[in-house]
Amino acid sequence: MSDLSLKNLSLLSVAFYAFGCVPKSTSPPEEPAEATFCEIIGQTERPFVEPDYSTNLYATAGDFTVDTTTGSFVLSEQWTGCGSILIIPDSPKQATGWPNELWDNQNDVADLLASLPSTTLVLFISTQQGESNRSESLGALKALVDQSLSSMEEAGDLA
Repeated sequence: MSDLSLKNLSLLSVAFYAFGCVPKSTSPPEEPAEATFCEIIGQTERPFVEPDYSTNLYATAGDFTVDTTTGSFVLSEQWTGCGSILIIPDSPKQATGWPNELWDNQNDVADLLASLPSTTLVLFISTQQGESNRSESLGALKALVDQSLSSMEEAGDLA
C-alpha cells in the first residue's frame, strides 16, 4: 500500500470517528422556550430600555412606579415589548370649560375601549386634590369602565 493510501485511510478513519462514533448525550433534551406574549400575538418584541434622564419632548420614558387602586404599577415589570400604555387623566386640562364632563356619557367610555388595540394597557389617573377626592373620582371612572367592559363582553365585542 502506498503512503498516500495510508494517509487517506487514516483521514477516513478520523472522519468516521468525528461524524459517526461520537457517544450519544445522556442528558435529557432541552425543553423549548415558552413563547412570549409578543410571539403569541405575532408582534415584534422590543426590549425595555432604561434611557438617560431627559425632559425633552418625545424623549423615551424611563422606568416609573405608580400607586394604583390594585397595588403598585411598575413600568419595567409590566413591559411586554409589543404593547402600548395609555395614561388618561380623569379631568384633562384641555377639557376645562367643556359643556359636558368628559366621562358623563357611558358610550364614550365603551367607544374608547372598543377602539383600542388589544395590546393596550390603560392607566387612569386622577388630578384631583386630596386622597378622598381622587378615590371618589377613580371609583366612578372604574365603575364606568367595568360597566362598559361587561356590556362589551355580553355583546361579544371583547376578544
